[in-house]
Amino acid sequence: DYILKPIKPDNLTEVLKKVHHKLQTKTAERKYLEIVSNHISQNTLIIQEQFCLNWVEGNLTDGKIKEQLNFWGLPEEVPQLLAVVRIQELEMKQPLIQATDKEVFIFKVKQIIVEVLEKQHKLVFSDESGLLFILLWGYVQEETFSKIEKRIESYLHVSPTVFSTSITGDFDCVPSSYQSYKKRAHEEFQVSPIVRRAKNYIREQYTNPELTLEGVAQELQISSVYLSRMIKQGLGTS
Repeated sequence: DYILKPIKPDNLTEVLKKVHHKLQTKTAERKYLEIVSNHISQNTLIIQEQFCLNWVEGNLTDGKIKEQLNFWGLPEEVPQLLAVVRIQELEMKQPLIQATDKEVFIFKVKQIIVEVLEKQHKLVFSDESGLLFILLWGYVQEETFSKIEKRIESYLHVSPTVFSTSITGDFDCVPSSYQSYKKRAHEEFQVSPIVRRAKNYIREQYTNPELTLEGVAQELQISSVYLSRMIKQGLGTS
């Protein structure tokens, strides 16, 4: 502020009070922003999950979606992939993971996914069904999904399976992809240990030009006809 000469004590006192109030306000704003920033950092997965659930349930306009994507430093475009992580132990009639531990368990799974996909643009969320979902931007190597499965299995001693599908179209295609893939995951993806091992082996060897159905079957010590039938039954694809 400034004061015109001659300086009167009352004017000086009034100006100092105004400056003091402005400084207090700025200090309070800085502290508030620090608190909000820390809160966001500590609860990133929770806040992102709420955004994702609103998105896949069709509650957001394109403008709101782009606004949120920009806030999280993600491309303002439709993700290329939707991946589903299914953990059998969460779906059993008498689940091995108790309800009281389920929330902590799912949080640990999300942390593993985030660590494996550290350099990838992604959003990770779960819903009430017990499935976990990953929205992915950009190219993802096929063996990355095997790495997620193995790390979850190694650290948490459960049997995860990861499936992925492409997303094409505009932002409205994300909710429809989510709903259809969620339904398919529950109806079709009854995966046996043999199919899981075959899928992981194929992911690890998919760049090998000599890779064949017979070679995979030989690796698993079963017949190729049986393996073909099991993969079709478990994954819904040849």
